[in-house]
Amino acid sequence: MVLMIDNTSYKVLKTLYKIKSIPETKMHEITGHDDSKSSDPIVTALLVDGLIKLESGASRIEKDGRIFEEEGDYRITINGMAYVDQRKRDLFNFWVPYSITTLVAIIGLLVAIAGFLRDDLPAQNPDTQNPSHSQVQTSDRDISCK
Repeated sequence: MVLMIDNTSYKVLKTLYKIKSIPETKMHEITGHDDSKSSDPIVTALLVDGLIKLESGASRIEKDGRIFEEEGDYRITINGMAYVDQRKRDLFNFWVPYSITTLVAIIGLLVAIAGFLRDDLPAQNPDTQNPSHSQVQTSDRDISCK
């Protein structure tokens, strides 16, 4: 099963991967969700996919009898960590071969341009021509004469 998530969801996962826990209010700042009446679709999708979990905060009873519940923390699950690791590997496995082949192509292009420019330069001294080239021409004439 291939799991596809958007960039904002991946940003949330990477943040959780690094710091391991985010309070609920901070999570809504990261996702940009500011409507307290509806649930955050990004967080909901990550919860449904099992990539993150919400650990509820501790409850305590005040002296006046009111129950106060601290806000919970979002944490990344093992599946979420595996997703981030796999995405990093996929990115590495794409860019390394791409970089190497591009570098080889650029080097080949530079060698070809250098060779082209060297052949276009006028000969400065006719005595320094390639002797094997003149021998081939001489031997061709010898063969044709026989």
